[in-house]
Amino acid sequence: MKNALRTSVATFALLAVIGIGYPAPAFATTDEGGFRTAKIASGDDITGREVSAYTAPIAGTTSFTVSETIHYLHHHSLLNWFGHDTAYQIKTQSTARFVPELAQWMLKDAEGAFISFHNGDKIGVEIAKPVLGLGTRSSPISGRDASSVDSVQTGELSSSGQTRQLIFHTGYRHVETWFDQTYSIDTSVTATWVPEQSAHMAWYGQRLYTVRLGSDDVRWLYSKPVVDMGKRFFQIDQWNDRRFDLRIVPFDLTDGNRNVLVNVDTVYHNDGQFQIKEYYIERTEVARYNDRLGAWTVQVDGRLYAVAFGDDVVRDDSAVVIRAPGNLHRPDVIVVNPGHSDEPPVVVPRKPGGPVINTPADNGDEPPVLVPAKPHHPQRKGPVVVTPSDDDDGPAVLVPRK
Repeated sequence: MKNALRTSVATFALLAVIGIGYPAPAFATTDEGGFRTAKIASGDDITGREVSAYTAPIAGTTSFTVSETIHYLHHHSLLNWFGHDTAYQIKTQSTARFVPELAQWMLKDAEGAFISFHNGDKIGVEIAKPVLGLGTRSSPISGRDASSVDSVQTGELSSSGQTRQLIFHTGYRHVETWFDQTYSIDTSVTATWVPEQSAHMAWYGQRLYTVRLGSDDVRWLYSKPVVDMGKRFFQIDQWNDRRFDLRIVPFDLTDGNRNVLVNVDTVYHNDGQFQIKEYYIERTEVARYNDRLGAWTVQVDGRLYAVAFGDDVVRDDSAVVIRAPGNLHRPDVIVVNPGHSDEPPVVVPRKPGGPVINTPADNGDEPPVLVPAKPHHPQRKGPVVVTPSDDDDGPAVLVPRK
C-alpha cells in the first residue's frame, strides 16, 4: 500500500514537470512574503506597481524623488507539488526628470518600465515608450538609426530612355533614452536600362530594384537575374568569369565506330552589376575503350568519365558515369591492346550481345584470350572460345558452341 502511494505521488509530480496530466491541487495557497530587498527569482511575475512623488511637480521643476513599490509573485517549483506561491513587494526610491521634448517628467524603473508624471500630479502612470514623429528630413540623425523602405515611386524617364529616376521613401527610427524619434527621407536614385531584362534597374542599400519598360510597378529582387547568353567561342572576362557547371554528353561514334564522340560544355557565369550572364564554351573529346573498366572513358579537366550504354554498370569510384542517349548505339568494334608496345592492337568485331572481354594470357609473350559475347540466338547456347595454340606460329583453335 505504501509503495503504491509513493508511486502515485511520484507519477503526479512527473506529470506536473512535463506539463501534462493533472492541474494544481485546489488546496494550493499563496503566502504573503512582505517586503524584500531583492527578487526571489529573476522570472517572478509583476502583479502591480504604485509610483508616487513626495511632492507634486510644478513648472520649472527639473527633477524630484519618487517612491515606487513593485508587487511580485513567485511560483513554487513544480517538483514541490504541495508548495505555496509567494507574494512579496520591493520598495525603492528613484528620481524622475523633466524631458522638454515630452513636456513631462519621466522615470525608467529597474524593470525597464516608463513612468510619466504631469504637472501638479504626484501619481505616476506607466506608459509605453513615447514616439515622436519628426516628418521628413534631408539626412539621418545618426548612422546607426534603423531604416526600411516604405515605398518607391517612379520618376522622370530620360529622353534617350537609358535612365529613369526612382524615388525611395525611407522610414527611420532614432532611439533616445526617454523616447524614440521617427522620420523619413526621400532619395532619388538613377536606374539604368538593362536590355536583356527589358527593364531599368538600380541598387538602393543592399537591395536590387527593377521597373519594366512601360510600367510604374517597382519591384525588389531577391537576387540578380540570370540571362542565358548561349554558346560563345571565348570568355567574356577571362579573369573574373566563374566556372559554374560542366555538361558532358556523348553524341556520336568515330574512328570507324570504335570510339565515342563526347560533347563538353563548360558553363561560365559573368557577374555584372545588375545581372548574371550565363554562357558556355563547347569542345569535343573522344572516349576510348578502357580495358580495366570495360567501358569507353574520357579525361575531362582532370576527371575520368565513363560512357554507359543501356543497362551498363560501371563499378569504379575513380570514374564519373555519364549515360549515352538512347539513340546512340554501342560502338561496333573494340580495340584490345595485348599489352606489348611492339605489337599492334587487336581489333575484334562486337557481337550482338555486347562488348568483347579482354583476358590477358598467362604467358606474357602470347596474345590475350579473346572471349566474344553471346549472340542473340535462342537455339545456340554457350560462347565460342578463341584460345591461342601451343605453337606460336600455328592458327588459333576454335571450339564450337555446345
